[in-house]
Amino acid sequence: MTIRRRLALSHFAILLLLAFNLVIYYSSDLKRKSTFEELRRAISRQILISSIQQKLNDYQKQVSLLSQITADLSNSGASPEEVTQFSEHLNDIGGQITQMSSLSDAGGKDKIEAFRKAFGELSASWQVFYENFGRNQSRAITEVVTRGEPLGRKVMQELLPQLQQDERNRIEAASTHFYDTARITDRLTLLIFVISGCLAGPLALFVSRHFTRGLDALRAGAAALGAGKLKYRIPVLSHDEFGDLALSFNEMAERLDTARRELTGVNAELEHRQHELKMLMQAAQTANQAKSRFLANMSHELRTPMNAIIGYSEILAEEAEDLRQEALIPDLRKINSAGKHLLTLISDLLDLSKIEAGKMDLDLETFDIREIVKDVSVTMQPQIDKNFNKLLVDIPPRMGTMRADATKVRQMLFNLLSNASKFTRSGTVRLQVRRNDVQGKDWIEFSVRDSGIGMTPEQAEKIFDAFTQADPSTTRKYGGTGLGLTITRKFCHMMGGDIRVESALGEGAVFTISLPAEVIPEQELTGPAEPLALPPVASHRG
Repeated sequence: MTIRRRLALSHFAILLLLAFNLVIYYSSDLKRKSTFEELRRAISRQILISSIQQKLNDYQKQVSLLSQITADLSNSGASPEEVTQFSEHLNDIGGQITQMSSLSDAGGKDKIEAFRKAFGELSASWQVFYENFGRNQSRAITEVVTRGEPLGRKVMQELLPQLQQDERNRIEAASTHFYDTARITDRLTLLIFVISGCLAGPLALFVSRHFTRGLDALRAGAAALGAGKLKYRIPVLSHDEFGDLALSFNEMAERLDTARRELTGVNAELEHRQHELKMLMQAAQTANQAKSRFLANMSHELRTPMNAIIGYSEILAEEAEDLRQEALIPDLRKINSAGKHLLTLISDLLDLSKIEAGKMDLDLETFDIREIVKDVSVTMQPQIDKNFNKLLVDIPPRMGTMRADATKVRQMLFNLLSNASKFTRSGTVRLQVRRNDVQGKDWIEFSVRDSGIGMTPEQAEKIFDAFTQADPSTTRKYGGTGLGLTITRKFCHMMGGDIRVESALGEGAVFTISLPAEVIPEQELTGPAEPLALPPVASHRG
């Protein structure tokens, strides 16, 4: 049987017990209300009888007293208003008798009707007496003696006491019936609730035990699986949802066990490959370091011949001019230009190799920032003019000094201005220098803005990679090795700074170098370097 059917049957049984309890409760309540209504009617009739008895006693005494008074025929007698009032009082008593009859059952109405009839005759006799009193005194006295007094004795001494006794008996019987009914219904209700509790308890215990047993089995399986015991299987205790869940759990454990065995094999193979890769990487790093050390050590051997070629080409060009060998001068100048270009390439390669080999040191000194900017601007002016560009320098008059590697700062500015002038034609190149306070420390910011070809965001992301330019076509059109910005960034990092770029295609670019105003050598750093927080620069859009 499924859990849904078990719950449905349990719910139905509970509803059935509840309905049975409600039926017993409402039937008992109706029985109590019925007996209570019977008791209330008996009490109401008793109250009415007492009221009628009191009024009849008063009127009987009044009639007896008046019948003994010798009336003065000229002055005494009841007024019409008094006769009318007396009649209304008797009618009120008749109304109470009618009300008492309506509250009585069929067994008591016969005596009430006999009492009503006798009271009617007595009421008529008293009205005749009252109407003739003081006017026809003899008739009034005769009426009282012949009819009133016998009827009064019948009503007051026979019929009324019988009604009172009957109502006392009815009240006693109604009270007994009410209390008996209440006692029986209360006991019956209590019995039904006890029976319902005895039935609901085992039913709830049975359902709870079934749920507890199934959940305990699932919890034990989950704990075993969490502990890595993938061989554990949950016993199928019933053919319901718990059984289905246990089967599904066992299938999942089987699949996990299979997957773990496969994963163990894959991990073993992966560890073997990682070990091989690690060995290959170590070999590659060793070879790269050897290459870097070789190039760093070969700096003098490579630069000396190139300086000789450049020097001799300049000497030969001067002698050719003196000898007026004009045909040789263009070739000699090409040799000189190619030599300088090759020397620049060799210098960049050697610098990069020194940095990678850890042989590039900082030569820290304190220098005037305006002087080094002026020197760089003067040196770069011919290259700026080559592409018909205009160089604008924006530096505050009191820029002050900074402590850093002046040679490397100068080379970084050369690289940025060289790139800006190379990729800009008939435009402007702007060099801006500012001193900023960042987290309580002075920083010097060099920004080079151009109005050249610009870059896309994808090109800007890889512009600082070695031997990389924004686009392969750029190399073919503008030349270059793609090492200038790489070296510039490494120099920035060596001095505790950084470089960033913002550009849009066709709208130029902004390269910003941020360096601490006082560079601290690495051997003087006593703690981990703080995260670099650079001042913001606006995105260039033209």
